[in-house]
Amino acid sequence: MTVRVAYATGETEEITVEGSGHAARLVGVADLDGDGREEVVYVVARSQGTSIGGFAGTAGTGALHTVGFAEPTALFGASLELIAGFSCTDLDGDGVRELVLEAATFADGTASIRTRAYRWTGDRLELDDEDAAEEPADDARAGEIRAELRGPRCAGLDEPAP
Repeated sequence: MTVRVAYATGETEEITVEGSGHAARLVGVADLDGDGREEVVYVVARSQGTSIGGFAGTAGTGALHTVGFAEPTALFGASLELIAGFSCTDLDGDGVRELVLEAATFADGTASIRTRAYRWTGDRLELDDEDAAEEPADDARAGEIRAELRGPRCAGLDEPAP
């Protein structure tokens, strides 16, 4: 898949990323790391209800390249057994956004929730904190958890199509 960016100056840049062309989709652009420049969020594959994707940006080099994770990562999920998504928020109040991946699986009235917080180091994401928790989840609470975690929760990004 090719990620092509047209800048306000009229210049364009493109990079090729690995992934399945049939599931390729632009999710949107957003300033994920809080540096004032937007990153491109894309999906390159869907696997068992999960969207595998990545980010492209100019941080660090000034030229368009893959940023964030070293390889496409499970970013979204939506099935009866799994819900997943991510947010980009400043967790510690230092003015730099972290990226938080969250996923919940549901079985026997229980939600198992996994949260992984990543810190931007230059143009790469490094795991900073990881947490796992379980909570009772009757139908009403399971619905609330699904609504809380679903898809990307960053301004400018859309829920990817199934």
